[in-house]
Amino acid sequence: MKLHNLIEARNTLANHANERVSVKLAYWIMKFLKKSEQEETFYYDKYRELLNEYAKRDENGEIMRKPDDPNQILLIPERVDEYRNKFTELENTEVDVPNMHFALDDLSELKLSAQEVYSLDELIVEEK
Repeated sequence: MKLHNLIEARNTLANHANERVSVKLAYWIMKFLKKSEQEETFYYDKYRELLNEYAKRDENGEIMRKPDDPNQILLIPERVDEYRNKFTELENTEVDVPNMHFALDDLSELKLSAQEVYSLDELIVEEK
């Protein structure tokens, strides 16, 4: 599984981690989150390294953000392509998926959007 797919699946499950569901589903969500924690740490550590290398900084050394969208970081203009290549490489890194799958019936306890189901696609089996 590609690293960015694993991160998306983690985010989807983490967003539903506080919902009241069956003990069985709660257990499987918790196990998946625990087993994939190392990959998430790796992803965000590498992402921060990329930002430290390619982000534009102000006179105080702080990473600059777009004035109209503070969620977007400004990159050093002449290094944007290099950043994009390295970021794409990070996202496409193949990782071992925890040997876990979710039965479609079990996930039916959650109210999931089509996008959330899409993010879990590689982890869903129709029957366990």
